[in-house]
Amino acid sequence: PTNMAHDPFEVIADYYDLELSDYQEDIPLYDNLARRTEMPVLELGVGTGRVAIPLAESGHSVVGIDYSQTMLAVARGKADRRLRGSLQLVLSEMTGFSFDTSFGLIFCALGAATVRDPMNAAVLRAELARTDPTTVDIDAAQDALDSLFPCP
Repeated sequence: PTNMAHDPFEVIADYYDLELSDYQEDIPLYDNLARRTEMPVLELGVGTGRVAIPLAESGHSVVGIDYSQTMLAVARGKADRRLRGSLQLVLSEMTGFSFDTSFGLIFCALGAATVRDPMNAAVLRAELARTDPTTVDIDAAQDALDSLFPCP
């Protein structure tokens, strides 16, 4: 884990789910992608576990990383004890992480909100290129869909 001196989510972590807890439209997408592999799933920027917890409840082995200890504490509080074997929450930056296991799927839910700096996004893509999982770039997929089916 990286030493993160300042936690920008410390003030809002308890209120974060008030904004996003009802948004569940993307969870079936990640669940379907996770079902295509027998390997663990890695969520970058796991936050309060909005996606990771339902995936673990569906039987997937999930590792979630986030650089906010406060957000991870909220996720741990929400996670049921029965998920302890299938859900691992780790304090880490999105770049520079290292695990002894491989992942069948790596994703960043609501990626545009968490990878704002283009340099960080480029470093993240380079890190992921070293692995061989399915990496989901939802922003690129959405851009492609928007170009194929423009809104009137």
